[in-house]
Amino acid sequence: MRMERKDTPEDLIALCKRGKSRAQRELFKMYSPLFLNICMHYFDNRTDAEDAMVRGFYNIFRKVGTYRGEGPFEAWMRRVVVNTAIDLYRKNHRNGFFTDLSGLEEESGPVIMPATNLENKDLLKLIHQMPAGYRMVFLLHTIEGFSHAEIAGKLGMTESTSRTQLLKGRKWLQQALGAHETKESNIYG
Repeated sequence: MRMERKDTPEDLIALCKRGKSRAQRELFKMYSPLFLNICMHYFDNRTDAEDAMVRGFYNIFRKVGTYRGEGPFEAWMRRVVVNTAIDLYRKNHRNGFFTDLSGLEEESGPVIMPATNLENKDLLKLIHQMPAGYRMVFLLHTIEGFSHAEIAGKLGMTESTSRTQLLKGRKWLQQALGAHETKESNIYG
C-alpha cells in the first residue's frame, strides 16, 4: 500500500521555486479562499475579485524566487496579492475616485469609533458599503498596514489625499456604526 506524502509549506515553496505545477496547484488550493476573500474587499463584484486573485497567484509563482524566507511565506504571498489587486483596481479606475484635497486641513483629534457588538463578517460588510475611494485607502492603511506614502504611490495620489480619504472613511464608518447601534437598540431596547 502506497502512502500519500504530505508536503510541508517549506517543501511547497522549494518546489514552486523549481516551477513544479503540482506544488503550485497545492498552494492555490490552500490559499485561494483566503486570497479571494481579501480581493473581495477591494472590488464591487466577484468577477473582478477572482481576476485579481488569479493574477495575484500568477505573480506569486512568477516572483517566488525572490522570496528570501524573511517573514512568513503567507504574509509575503498576501502582499503580492494585495499589490496585484491595487494595480488592477488602479488600471480599471484610471479616472479614479480620489480628489486631491491637499489644500484642506485635516480636523484635529482622533475619530472615535463607537463600541459595537458586530461580528467581523458584519463589520466587513459595512466596510464594503463605504464609498470606493474611502474603502480602498481604509483597507490598505488599517488592514494591510500600508503607510500613506505607499498608498499615495500605489494609487497615484498625494499623501495628504490618502490621509484625508482615511479620515473621511473613518468618519463614514463611525456614522454607519452609530446608525447600526441605534437601530439595534431600538429593536432590542
